[in-house]
This record gives sequence, C-alpha cells and structure tokens, in this order.
Amino acid sequence: MAQFPNKGIRVLYLHGVAQIGGAERELLSWLEFLDRKRFEPYVVCPSNGPLITELEKLHIPHISFSFPAWRKLFHIFLRPFAVYKLMSIIRRWNIDLLHVNDYWWAPLGILAGRFTGRPCLIHVRQEIEPRKVSQYWLDKGNLVVPVSKSIGNVLKDAGVSPKNIQVLLSGVGARKDPISPLPLETLAVLQQIKGQPVMGTVANLFPRKGLQYLVEAMGQVKELFPNIFLVIVGTGDDEYERHLRTQVESLGLTNQVLFAGFQANPEIFISQFDIFVLPSVLEGLGIVLLEAMTLGKPIVATTVGGIPEIVQHEKTGLLVKPADVDDLCRALLTLCQNPAICQRMGEEAKNRVAETFSRTRMMEGLYHAYESRPVSR
Repeated sequence: MAQFPNKGIRVLYLHGVAQIGGAERELLSWLEFLDRKRFEPYVVCPSNGPLITELEKLHIPHISFSFPAWRKLFHIFLRPFAVYKLMSIIRRWNIDLLHVNDYWWAPLGILAGRFTGRPCLIHVRQEIEPRKVSQYWLDKGNLVVPVSKSIGNVLKDAGVSPKNIQVLLSGVGARKDPISPLPLETLAVLQQIKGQPVMGTVANLFPRKGLQYLVEAMGQVKELFPNIFLVIVGTGDDEYERHLRTQVESLGLTNQVLFAGFQANPEIFISQFDIFVLPSVLEGLGIVLLEAMTLGKPIVATTVGGIPEIVQHEKTGLLVKPADVDDLCRALLTLCQNPAICQRMGEEAKNRVAETFSRTRMMEGLYHAYESRPVSR
C-alpha cells in the first residue's frame, strides 16, 4: 500500500450533472462523511443546478466546469480546452487523485490525470454495454469502481483487468445533521396523499427509468383499488415528463398521480409510501432502493442491472420483468392486497440494508480504493 504524507490526500471529484439524483446524493454522502484527517475533497461540476447549492452547504471547494460530450462530434474542439482547464485545476489545488463519478467523463479525467501524473478512478453507475468500455476508455483508468457485481462482470468480459476493478456497493445511513424543516409547498404536497394507500418512486425522469410502465400498471391497479395514489418524485427530460403527464391524463389518473418534482429531502416522501416502485429498464444498482429499504418499505422493482443484488425476491420485495406491465401490475396488486406481507418485507428490507449496505462499509471500501492507488505530489 502506498505511503502518504501527513496531510490528507487531495481528491478531485469530477461530475458533469447539475441536477440531483441517486449518483449525486451518493457523492454528497461521501463528501459529508469523508474522514477529513485522511482526505481533502474538491469538486468540479456544472454551475446551473442544485448540486452547487448542496456543495456550498457542506463547505466543499468547487469550481464550475462544463463537460463536453465525449462521443458527440461537434464537441471535439471543446475537449482540449476542457482537459487543459482540468490540468490547471489539478495544479492549482495540488490534487493527488481524480475520482470520476460516472463513466461519461472518464476520458477527460484520464487525459488530465496522465498529463499531470495523477491516478484516475472511474465510478461506473450505469448498466453498460461492452462496446462502451473501450469507447469511454474504462480499460485505461487506474481503477474502475462498479456499483454492482453485474457491472463488474461486464467490465471484466470487455477487457478491463480484474486487478483494476473494485466493486463498491452503495451504502446508506443516518444523516449527520437533522433534516431541515419542510417548506410550505412540500407540506401541501404531502397533505394531498394523507390517508390514501400510496405507491411511489423517486427517479430522474428519463425513459430508462420505465415510468411509463408504472403509469400504465397504475391504471389497472385502480380498478381494484380506486383510492390508490401514485407519487413520482424527480425531474429530468422535459419531453419525457410531458409524455408521462399526457399518459396520466389519457388514463383518467389526473387526480391520482402526483408529480412532486425535485425534492431536496426525498426521504420525507418515501416515508409516506406504502410501496416503493422502481420500474427501470436500465439500472446500475438503484441507490434509491436502499433509501426506501432503510425506511422499511417493501419494494417492487425490475430484474435489471444490480437490482437483484439488493432486492431479494419474495423476501424484501418482488422482482418483475422489465417493460412488462402485466407482471408489474400483478406484483403491485399482491402487495396492495396483503398489508401483512408488506410489513414483513419492510422489516426484512431494513435488516438487509443494515447488514449489507451500511454507509460505514461503503466508506471503508472507498478509503481502500483511494489508499491502494499510488499518488504523486
């Protein structure tokens, strides 16, 4: 293991999304709980979203940065300038180690790291096709950190050396600080669902989350449970959100589906759900499932990516085939009709998170990843 000076290892986190979803919440969790005697965190990210606000609350040094798309031809002339700016930031802050928070920005981090002599870790949070391993240079990083074993297997099969792969399962736990009082508009939203059986999800609104299948299944569940209510927390693709809202209207669900938008404290909403649903067609792990399980919620989710590594079928929830409305509807009805099963699964879910997906275990794995890579001053 590498030997380090007494001052903390300076880690520069690269993240190219301004909004806050599961990946961003995990990044903020790392930053909040990082052992500052061993590590000093710095962040580069876009400036036009709530992530910057949260970084300022945590007093994390950050610089606004625009990440050019690696695979878009018209961004080709922007890449050298982006790499040069990253190199300048690395030198200005005397960074020891780069941590790319998802593979989309891996080549930029790898290039900046090579030109400055710094190692680069690449987190892989998405289900990934084998061809993208070489397209995004994942075989060239110092260490690749997938969030599930299934992603790790894809990386290995696509040519990444096993010695350069460290699976790091996500983890959740209690916050250091109490949750801030809810704003009045959030309280008003929660009041709408009070006293009704509630299904809910928290997700970035992108087609890969499969929310259109959940809305369609909701239309069928309503036939047996006319007072059922669905809450969708999150923002994302405007066109996709318009499609979902049109679908809700066409199915006559306008008064039973609530689009709650972005929420800084989604756990407040999750606490109100009777069933948590994640109908993804693509998913790396599903951090939000851990957040729901730690609150004792039974899960209905698809068998994609690392989800089966979290949700134990018929023990902590029910797993269904992706993009299969009938299968999803059957699972939702099973739980709606059996409150005792919901309660049992919720308790099992809470225990599973505490045993396997604790924040402490995640942070220890993160420290190992940092300290096992040689750094240069």
